[in-house]
Amino acid sequence: MYILYTGGYWLDVVTVKHSYISFTLKSTFLSLYSLMHLHFMINSPQLILNTILYTILYLMKMLKMRWLRVLTSNGITTY
Repeated sequence: MYILYTGGYWLDVVTVKHSYISFTLKSTFLSLYSLMHLHFMINSPQLILNTILYTILYLMKMLKMRWLRVLTSNGITTY
């Protein structure tokens, strides 16, 4: 199930059965995002703020996914 996160930062596949694959994809995307904007960060405070916000949203989503994995019985989590 494809879900567009409300922050607009990524499209991802979120299912209980494939939560580890989803985690890997999001971790990879986070790394690429950071590397891609690293050389702009010194001169661009906005990108620093965006990266901090992205990291906070990412961590919040992962914690929420962990809880939903326990609470959801139909196999598909929706945010």
